Amino acid sequence: MYKKILFILIIAFMLRIFIVFGLPVRKFENSIQRYHDTAVNLIEGRGYSHFHSPPYYPTFLKPPVYSFFLAGIYKMVGVNINVAKIVQAIFDSLACLLLFLLARNYFSRGVAFTVMFLAAICPITAVYANLLNPESLTLFFMALSLLFVSRSLVGNNVLDYFLAGLSVVLMGYCRPEFFIFVFIFFGVIFFIKKAQKLKLYLFYSLGVIVIMAPWIARNYWLTGRFIPLSTGGVAGAALYWGTLGEEVDSQENFYKFTDNNSEIKQLQARMHQYAVGNENNALDLEKASELGVIFRKMAIQKIKSDPKAYILTRLKSIPRVWINLHADEYTFLNTRKLRLLHPDFQKILRYAKDDPRELLILIAKYAFFAINILYLLAALIGIWASRSKISQLAFIIIPLICAQLLFLLIHISACYTVPYWPCIIFFSGIGFYRVLFRKHGLDKAYD
Repeated sequence: MYKKILFILIIAFMLRIFIVFGLPVRKFENSIQRYHDTAVNLIEGRGYSHFHSPPYYPTFLKPPVYSFFLAGIYKMVGVNINVAKIVQAIFDSLACLLLFLLARNYFSRGVAFTVMFLAAICPITAVYANLLNPESLTLFFMALSLLFVSRSLVGNNVLDYFLAGLSVVLMGYCRPEFFIFVFIFFGVIFFIKKAQKLKLYLFYSLGVIVIMAPWIARNYWLTGRFIPLSTGGVAGAALYWGTLGEEVDSQENFYKFTDNNSEIKQLQARMHQYAVGNENNALDLEKASELGVIFRKMAIQKIKSDPKAYILTRLKSIPRVWINLHADEYTFLNTRKLRLLHPDFQKILRYAKDDPRELLILIAKYAFFAINILYLLAALIGIWASRSKISQLAFIIIPLICAQLLFLLIHISACYTVPYWPCIIFFSGIGFYRVLFRKHGLDKAYD
């Protein structure tokens, strides 16, 4: 068994290393640059600041875990982005092992190996090891959280409860929208286990507080305000973008929309000034909060003016949220010469003759599209196949439900879904095993 585990881990790691060193790199955008600059400022003694040059104002824009993760790597080996990506590849590969252990808690060894193998070769998650953004690390903490929540549900080990709280809050301090799972997973454990032993919940809370307390204290000392997470831009802006639908369905369309709407462009500029800041202006959290109210009122007004259109817009976004080529990361796919869902056969034949590379890219698009759908269909089969255990596995389904509710409200990028993929892959493994090995049962009794 251990040789199989090692073999799959090597496959997982080698795939991610190939992606890191063998594929084109996504450009160093502002959000990526801020994480990098914050890490550099930390190791050079300038404090937690995302500014690239003096006076290095303190920042509250992003929660701290990912920047500290990068800072730890830079401190040990120097400021080397490739080393950071290799470490991310290691963490992402270890997430495959965590999913194996999670599946093994409920199902046979064959199911657990199927889950692990699908996690190892999943292109949707593997590509994010090549990006200095928190998706890959957040995915790792999601898998770790699921494992320790699972162990907490079936046992009474105080260490499991402490590590459950610790891993969940670390996930929330990588990406702030995941912070809600601190309360959701606590509620799941409490609902299932009831108040059996109060000290267990105290250890869960301790795991959370150990991470939160220093960050809250730092923010309060600097601002006099209670900031448990981050300012995260402007509250209400994402809700407003979510009312626009296809008008901002790509980065190109987003810029076109703002350029053609002077009021929105001005608000966007003020948002950047107050919530993000620059070397000449420190962050102004009070004005940023006022902007959040403006965006929220605009969103509510737009929803009220045509609620049916808003609902249809958000429902139409569902397939695009989960079925996505992640072409911003697989940059070689990011070409519009031959379209995936709007094929022009005469154009395809012309490119096959004049520019075969574009035809190969189109074939790759269809392959990625098929893989994406295959994982999702297998997950649905897996949920159905494991329906007898659905009450035990509810804590793995709940994140997907929460994600979809969130995505119905706001405009998102494809990367938002990535940390939820451990939940999908878990059920995909069950579904694949059920289809491929119908004669074998799913339970541990069939080992």
